Amino acid sequence: MQDNNDRRRGVRCNNIFISLNTYNGYENATDEEQQILPPRPNEPNIDDREKMLAVKFDKPINKNTTKSCKDALNEFASSNCCYGKGVSTNMIINNISNEFAYHYILETCTEWRSVKWTFEPFIGGYIDGPNNGEPPLPWSISCTPSALFMNETKEIPVPHTEQVFQCHNCKARGFVVCSRCKGVKRVRCSKCSGSGWVKKFDAKQKRHDKTSCGGCSGSGKSRCGKCSGSGELICLVCRGRKQLKWFILLTVSFLNNASDYVHRINSIPIELVKGANGKEIFKYSSNMAWPISHSTIKEINVLSSQLIDKHRQTYKSQKILFEKQTIKAVPVSEIDYRFKGESKRFWVYGTQGEVHCPDYPQQHCCGCTIL
Repeated sequence: MQDNNDRRRGVRCNNIFISLNTYNGYENATDEEQQILPPRPNEPNIDDREKMLAVKFDKPINKNTTKSCKDALNEFASSNCCYGKGVSTNMIINNISNEFAYHYILETCTEWRSVKWTFEPFIGGYIDGPNNGEPPLPWSISCTPSALFMNETKEIPVPHTEQVFQCHNCKARGFVVCSRCKGVKRVRCSKCSGSGWVKKFDAKQKRHDKTSCGGCSGSGKSRCGKCSGSGELICLVCRGRKQLKWFILLTVSFLNNASDYVHRINSIPIELVKGANGKEIFKYSSNMAWPISHSTIKEINVLSSQLIDKHRQTYKSQKILFEKQTIKAVPVSEIDYRFKGESKRFWVYGTQGEVHCPDYPQQHCCGCTIL
């Protein structure tokens, strides 16, 4: 086996080349994040398919009536300034079509890993270097999410990769030249703009006379306030410690990737269905999802298969941890009515009885106008 000290790689900081060890599994690591592809992807478990097919769909209920629809419309009018309240009383409902919109959601929880060389000020203490053993491979380092189907990022220093070098920014001095005075300790006086004198009004003579500037004693230069006249500032890279501890940092990102589909019969906007309260009629989670094939809604079966295939392709460079399929049934009632001889319609949707009525008859009953 080739010794680590003979396998070197480096990064360039401030035109200084820093030679770093190269380790198995981290050959391409630089000071910029490099993705590490996961091991061979898992295959869907046939047992999960049988369990999913055994999950029955709950039956949703939509019992909207003439009274409940009118009550919902009246509450809708009351919540909107300047909407007339008499529409629900004087309208004639011709037909109520009680249906459901179905919101299918596929969530794929994935894990993404990347590595890079980074550093921090070295304040002394133990160094976990390659003398303690070969660093573990990127995907063998244990890291679990706090919760599934949530976005989260964790950072882990890779064991046995620490090295100590002089700070490249200050060249191990702990200080850098002051950026304001450029190390000369003094700057142009702000009171006299560097002239060395200021104008002072003589009340007796009623005129302005030149006098030596008190801020710089007539020199035109004053002590640099940024470095307090020292000409130097503490190095912000090493925090004045002169040395840096370099190591490989593993970044683990847990991502929740969601795709959805809304199946509806009437023309209520899709976004309203997605945001509405409904009844969860199907839910199943597994390491890798199988397409739903036993829904009575053919479109959901088709879209389930298509979205799962899409996720397999889209996230093939990530590790799939878990997948979840959910179907929410949202009650949607389409109401056809007549008001003052005109035929109109509105929708009552969701379990909370929300209303969608874009052409409400009395929108400016108080004489308000929209500018």
